[in-house]
Amino acid sequence: MFVLCEEYKEILRQSAEMKNQELELLGSMYNVPDELEFLTLAVVSTSSSDENCEISNRCNSSTVGKAPSESDFTLKLKFNNFDVELTFHLPVMYPISEKLRIFLRCNNINNNFCVDLNKNLRIFVGNLTLGEPQINACVDFVRSKFEKLEKRVDQMYNGEFSLRNDIVRKITRFWIYSHHIYSKIKRRNIKNLTDRLNLNGFCLPGKPAVICVQGLEANCRQFWGEIKLWSWKKIALKREEEICIDDESHVFQRKKLFENFSEIQMDIKEFKLLLESYDSRSIFNVLFGLGE
Repeated sequence: MFVLCEEYKEILRQSAEMKNQELELLGSMYNVPDELEFLTLAVVSTSSSDENCEISNRCNSSTVGKAPSESDFTLKLKFNNFDVELTFHLPVMYPISEKLRIFLRCNNINNNFCVDLNKNLRIFVGNLTLGEPQINACVDFVRSKFEKLEKRVDQMYNGEFSLRNDIVRKITRFWIYSHHIYSKIKRRNIKNLTDRLNLNGFCLPGKPAVICVQGLEANCRQFWGEIKLWSWKKIALKREEEICIDDESHVFQRKKLFENFSEIQMDIKEFKLLLESYDSRSIFNVLFGLGE
């Protein structure tokens, strides 16, 4: 049997009450299906009274059959360019005498950014005050970081390139050659993947076939890392390009950018003219092994 001393019981009672209120508020804020998922839940309430709170009832008893459990849940945040998943762990005595733990995942962003953001999250939580709600503070912290990143991405694609040193001023482009692309499923999957990773460019199906993706370097690399694992007779990353934007040349450079991702249908002669219109005439020789 797990015996609770009076002081410990009081901490549990206060923690359960505050935790319950915080989770109920969270549930009302994020009520879209699959947006909020509880993995383990020690605090469940259908009303505001302690009589209907399971853990509060446990804490009113001097003896409990087992130690009070912890709470784990996942919260999914959607931005225009990013899908973020936050996993929370609430210890038994959160928030009175213990702090929450949080881990962030985002599939369509540079892993180094996620590592840095998780490190900053731990520092942020470490500076929070015990006895006060912490979940929404963490969500607001993450939201502010990704809203700033969204602005950087929007500026990049809208041509509003800031002159400040901390703004992204380069775009990566991958040129991919395939022996052929005919499958409607594969073509649809390519489009879906570019949508998920916010990549522009084009796919020229047929035999031979060409895929060009353009966007953040990490997203281009993730695209290539995923599609090269699919079933292909032959596929190769022929060239990586980096388009730099600066205060003197951004108007000219912008003309070289693809504005969306689309599937194109044309013969080789028309394709060569298309490349020339994007100042990429040398790519034709690289793609088809004709030399520089």
